Amino acid sequence: MYMIIEYKEIIKNNYDLIKEDQKKLIPYYIGYFLNIIIELLIPIFIAKITETLTNSLFIATVVSIIIYFFLKTTNLLLSYFNRYTYQRFYQNNYITIYKKIVKEIYRFDEEYKKNISTGKMLNSLTKDIVNIGEMANDVLAIILNTFKCFIVIFYFCKISILLALFILVVDIIYIKRCNYLNNMIIKYSKMQRKENDKLIGLINQTLLGLKDIQTLGFSSSINKKYYIIYKSWKRIYNKKKKYERYKQTILKCFLIMVKTIIYFICVYLIASNQMKIGIMLIIISYFDSLFSSSENIMSASQAIKEQNISVNRVKEILEYNNGKKERLGKLKNIVGEIEFKKVYFSYDNKQFFKDLNFVIHPKKITAIIGDNGAGKTTLINLILRLYYPKTGEILLDNQDINNLNKKAYLKQISVLNQDTHLFNLSIRQNFNLVNRDIKKQEEICKLIGIDQIIKRLPKGYDTIIDENSHNISGGQKRLLSLARTLLKEAKILILDEATSSLDQDKIKVIINILKKLRKNHTIIVITHKKEIVNIADEIITMAEGKVKINEIQYSRKKSTKE
Repeated sequence: MYMIIEYKEIIKNNYDLIKEDQKKLIPYYIGYFLNIIIELLIPIFIAKITETLTNSLFIATVVSIIIYFFLKTTNLLLSYFNRYTYQRFYQNNYITIYKKIVKEIYRFDEEYKKNISTGKMLNSLTKDIVNIGEMANDVLAIILNTFKCFIVIFYFCKISILLALFILVVDIIYIKRCNYLNNMIIKYSKMQRKENDKLIGLINQTLLGLKDIQTLGFSSSINKKYYIIYKSWKRIYNKKKKYERYKQTILKCFLIMVKTIIYFICVYLIASNQMKIGIMLIIISYFDSLFSSSENIMSASQAIKEQNISVNRVKEILEYNNGKKERLGKLKNIVGEIEFKKVYFSYDNKQFFKDLNFVIHPKKITAIIGDNGAGKTTLINLILRLYYPKTGEILLDNQDINNLNKKAYLKQISVLNQDTHLFNLSIRQNFNLVNRDIKKQEEICKLIGIDQIIKRLPKGYDTIIDENSHNISGGQKRLLSLARTLLKEAKILILDEATSSLDQDKIKVIINILKKLRKNHTIIVITHKKEIVNIADEIITMAEGKVKINEIQYSRKKSTKE
């Protein structure tokens, strides 16, 4: 009973993920069922061919051969049809779930990004989606092979109750042992998957930190971490394979012994004229069919339990934001005033801000300064709704940002991150991700002084940027990222170390751009550069989760007049 409830929950979880494509499975279900019926009929006509031929009934033999040919041909055609219909379902379902995961990735906040490993995410986007697509096939295999087993046992009962009971007892023993071995295989498969996640995560870290590993020479220390994972993976793998060997050899030997006993019984009954040879052929064929179906049920059962790991992993990703109701508050005629009111925020039991109160004014440049770890980036992440305050409010034009539609809200903000990323696309395509207006793209590139640099590249704006931007300098990457940020028509600009990797001439260009943009934007800059701080209207100094605000531009203007 517990097993039925368990499988019911597993199947429900799977069908929740594939519900958009379920109707595509209906033709497959029908074709699979018809194939099971045909597989039950084929042994009967093989027996009839043997019996009629033995008795020299040649016309009946020919008829049986024609029917056999029709059944086998139909069986193969249905198999082709089933593969085709499942292929159609699988390809659509694969893309559907992939789209769901990618859509959810866009909604990840910083808290979840820190909790989920890269290895786990990559596995979910590869192996897990494949497993989910295969589960519908395994569920149907269990249902229809169980039906097939009942039909075969019923046939044995018609021939001999004792024979049916003997075969049923053997089948139960076989299923129990098979189920035990499957559970052990699944246990170690789950453990192996965790080791795979660790390995993929470490490989990803190795690739990201390859330059540091090479220049600082600590590859031997990293290799020790690999060795620990290798050793654990190998131990788990060997245990899993031990149970697979038992299943594939010792259980098979058990079936061969039982089948040999049935042969002796049938030969005895034929010799004593209590059974015809045709019946013996059906019994042997159905015996093989019964245990083949039982094995299919167990294999499908094992696969479903393994696939359920994938279902739960994908569901964890897809359901992360379910508890967070998307607000539908609308934004109209944005001014761009951002206010923190009594904001308290902590993360991992560490307090960052307590009773934080300040206002970032529109049409001004606000510089955020402070030592590393003072909370500058955390402050920006709260504005971007990558973190959420524990108490208090963050307001945009007197509206709580967490009550606004997130997509509409973020549309009003354009950000240049400190560790910005350019995609492995052409420069033009990177710009197109934000704004497809070619004229505007080139105007902004001219404004920040990178247009001529781009045109000197081998293919100009069509130059493909390497993965990790290896074919451009750090300064070029920063200017291209800034151009992409400015292409977004947003009221609020957030620039994190906008002038890093830039020479003094380029810094002066950026300063002039910020002065022009100040007229109709709210500009927030995180910076350590005095040149940028000197043009700020307000400075937010951060230290140990507290802020101090200086309105320096106003006093500077006043002193100039005097």
